[in-house]
Amino acid sequence: MIKLIREQTMTPRERHAFHHRVIHNTNIIFSNSETTLLEKGLKYNLHTKKKNWLLKLGLEAETAIT
Repeated sequence: MIKLIREQTMTPRERHAFHHRVIHNTNIIFSNSETTLLEKGLKYNLHTKKKNWLLKLGLEAETAIT
């Protein structure tokens, strides 16, 4: 058991070098916020709500109640 604890608490000798998430091959200059958005990856979803989301929520709740 002591051997297992020792192996699991040791820090690795070598650090793994990851590739950059965004490779920029154009002349377009991105702002910091745009770059951080791109670095979140392809599966990131922008959380935007439509303008009338509150009205639609109210109508759906009223329909569900009736």
